[in-house]
Amino acid sequence: MTGAHPAMTREARPDDAAALARLSRALAAHVANPGGDTSLIVEACFGREPWLEIHVAER
Repeated sequence: MTGAHPAMTREARPDDAAALARLSRALAAHVANPGGDTSLIVEACFGREPWLEIHVAER
């Protein structure tokens, strides 16, 4: 890819919840809408029994 910038990945953190909620709404309208309550994202990703693991790309 011409002009591509390298990115590093890291495990997502609870403070990424708002961005994850926006991404979820933008990519999958059929997914239960997390609305403005990022605590649902925090629980799903970082709670006692997380149901997914997320990695975040950063430059």
